[in-house]
Amino acid sequence: MRPPVLLFGLPRSGTTWLGKIFDSHPETLYCHEPDSVWRMPVPLLPRGAGTADEQSAVRDWLRRLEEPLPLKSAGKLPLFPKSYYGGLRYQARRGLILGAKILARIGRAPRIPHLVPPGRLDGVRPVWKSIESLGRLGLMHASIEGLRSVHIVRHPCGYVASVLRGEKHARFDDTAPSSNDWGIFEMLLDTPQARLAGLDIEGLKAMHPVERLAWRWVLFNRKAMDDLENQPGVTICVYERLCSDPVGETRRLFAHCDLRWDSQTDGFLSASTRSEESTYYSVFKNPGQSAERWRDEMDEKTQALVMDIALASPPGRLYVDEG
Repeated sequence: MRPPVLLFGLPRSGTTWLGKIFDSHPETLYCHEPDSVWRMPVPLLPRGAGTADEQSAVRDWLRRLEEPLPLKSAGKLPLFPKSYYGGLRYQARRGLILGAKILARIGRAPRIPHLVPPGRLDGVRPVWKSIESLGRLGLMHASIEGLRSVHIVRHPCGYVASVLRGEKHARFDDTAPSSNDWGIFEMLLDTPQARLAGLDIEGLKAMHPVERLAWRWVLFNRKAMDDLENQPGVTICVYERLCSDPVGETRRLFAHCDLRWDSQTDGFLSASTRSEESTYYSVFKNPGQSAERWRDEMDEKTQALVMDIALASPPGRLYVDEG
């Protein structure tokens, strides 16, 4: 396969919608969060470009994307026809996925083969969407020649409000609040970005939970930005810009990733922004309302707690005029 396109960001940052936008392109092979299913043998927060052994491990792991994928990675709906499938192969793969979803209810979901015809896989552009590996983005670029990536960033208040909403309604697999995930915070505190900010575990524990979430947003996004400084293969996608101009921003991202514009993507953008589904992870919703919902959910005091931390950081400066 061709070098992958990576769509990396924090949870609740618009990664799922962005992933399906790229999946709607007929020349991509979409892999939904495979690193959340198959453990990567490298640190969650490697130092910069990582070691030679870590880079080799990344390349070995990426070859797994050519194998049959777990249902979570292959079966994220909606599904789209592809240029490398005939109609029968597309319908066969669609049937496999829908059948696997039924079997998953009794814990027996099989892996899903790509069903790409012989000789066609070399021309396919894999797209890997991740909420796990934002801190590994610098390592990815050091490991893979010709890589293209999109680092998606959501307004810090939007991120915090969405996390709190999801936790309130028990939408996440992990029942512990993200603001109390001390294992993640211990790893973050071992980064140059945390040391530069003068953070320690005692200080974090003394903070309001919303402040800890703001620091989580800052440290993950800043590490990715610092590790990729002056790297031509990466671009930042501000979620709110994608919401305000879906077609224009998608055209820019496709051009960055060497993907031509296609009418199938145009149709998906129209459908996903003009219809509404109430499910928490739906990609069909009013993007403007989604981007600005936090303004009605968070009082001014809580917003100030977040922005006082975020605006002093490089990722926060993306929103310096909106604080």
